[in-house]
Amino acid sequence: MRRVFVCLTLIALVACRREQPVKPVPVSRHPSSVAQQPAAPVTPRPSLKSSTPQHCAGDGSYDAAVECIRIAAALHFKSSDGAGDMIRTTPGAERLVVDTSDGHWIAEAQRTGIIWTHNGKPVKAAPRNLEKLWERLTIFPDPQKKEGKPLLSMEGTVRRYDFTDANTGDRYSVWVAPADGHITKLRVGDWMIEFA
Repeated sequence: MRRVFVCLTLIALVACRREQPVKPVPVSRHPSSVAQQPAAPVTPRPSLKSSTPQHCAGDGSYDAAVECIRIAAALHFKSSDGAGDMIRTTPGAERLVVDTSDGHWIAEAQRTGIIWTHNGKPVKAAPRNLEKLWERLTIFPDPQKKEGKPLLSMEGTVRRYDFTDANTGDRYSVWVAPADGHITKLRVGDWMIEFA
């Protein structure tokens, strides 16, 4: 009996040693075998292909008007803070010239930051209202809207967009020209700016 047991054990050991592990076969999927999800419909964005820094070619929408002002090479304006020009040779290289009730201000974007002068003399800091004017003309921040999107109304042929800043509660009104879709006026609370 002992011999039979030893013999069966040896046969089992030899059989186990000869057995090779089974390697998994890689699965290749063909495009036709993978379930295709239908593509979500893409809503086209307003085409600004013909808008240039020198000429806005907006479609009258609020979004297209904001894009136009953000790329504009020059903006001539009259605001509650003064009148002047913003010249943009390239984004990030703007120059703002403002004539106010207390003098002539110039701001220029440099590598070290915004350099301000007042009546030809360098100043360390500009008044807060002029810093805000710089921001609105060079960056034109578009706030999150409490309503979700601007509400459109018409004043003759001019489109007027109204909304509330979701963060500050400021009321905005933006007028857009029907001819080329550029912003003609912007009012935030009692502050107003008009573009020529």
